[in-house]
Parts: sequence; structure tokens; C-alpha cells
Amino acid sequence: MQPQEGTDTIKIISSDNKEFVVEKKIAFMSELIKQLYDVTPETSQEIVVPDVTGDILGRVILFCCLLLSPMTQRLTPL
Repeated sequence: MQPQEGTDTIKIISSDNKEFVVEKKIAFMSELIKQLYDVTPETSQEIVVPDVTGDILGRVILFCCLLLSPMTQRLTPL
């Protein structure tokens, strides 16, 4: 299930024009996304990420989602 666009989300567009609507807390795990957003935060509801294909961007977003999932936190070794 993909989040709906709103104030807590941001649209990230890959170099091959694939669009991802992602929660900001997940998107900002990437320093590149954070830097691109910080340039113009008032108009940065859509961020185009140059030189990153949709397949790679999708995998990075999935990885970040998995890192924030409660199951992953429970599986972390003591």
C-alpha cells in the first residue's frame, strides 16, 4: 500500500520518470534526497533525482522502509 500525497509525503521522480510517493521520514534517510529538498523546501513537493533509475530508486526506498519497520527492529541482535 502506497501512502497518499500530503504534507507528510514527498514525490520522488527518477531519471526515467518513475514516480514514488514516500513518507518524508523514509525519504530523508537518503542524504541526496535531503540535500535536494533543502535547496527549496517550500516548492519541493516533487524531487527529481538525476542519474538514478526507477529500479534502483525503488530498491533504495524499499530498503529504507524495511529498516524502519517494527519487525526489523525486533530482529536486531542484542
